[in-house]
Amino acid sequence: MTADGTTTDPDGPLAVAGDPDVDGLVPRPRRSAALAVGALVVAVLVGGWASAGARPSVVDPSGAAGGAARELGGDQVLVGVDLVPGGVGRLTVESVGDVPGARVLGAWVAPATAQPGVGSSTGGIFVEDGPVPVPGEPFADAVPLPARVPGDAGSSLVVLWDVTDCAVVQRLVEGPQVRLRTLVGPVTEHLPTLAAPTYLEDCDVA
Repeated sequence: MTADGTTTDPDGPLAVAGDPDVDGLVPRPRRSAALAVGALVVAVLVGGWASAGARPSVVDPSGAAGGAARELGGDQVLVGVDLVPGGVGRLTVESVGDVPGARVLGAWVAPATAQPGVGSSTGGIFVEDGPVPVPGEPFADAVPLPARVPGDAGSSLVVLWDVTDCAVVQRLVEGPQVRLRTLVGPVTEHLPTLAAPTYLEDCDVA
């Protein structure tokens, strides 16, 4: 150690630890930098989660979802489409959006039955003399939205449509948007076009 309070080595003098003149030159760790690093880690984890196919969904990724339809008269059409729950956590269907040419009067989630592929869980509501739906009320075995989606495949989303422009509906290339409530927050996705009243062969709905 030299007389001025520093140590020496072959490469030259070294400052003694705790020297106030040196401490002022050392940058202090910032909380904002730590938060930024934490946010980056979370973003990477979320990106990995989404890319791994864990994103909540009710749309059949194969595009092979089945459906059913029934005209009720007065420009009202009842449509059902299979739901295929996927991803992580519970799923609740919050709402179904309107489409060009038709608006949603009511929507329900019906559980699976032992007859897959035949209106799935709709319990005969698509037969000609089936029950008449009342928006906001239970419909056969279907629960009005918002409604939880059963964890197994085979459940259905049933939508009561009021067709305002049949010609426009028939030209749809994308189905209605469905809003989901999930453990990771709200999720929206587009249902297949058969979830809209596009099955009509002509525009004489009434």
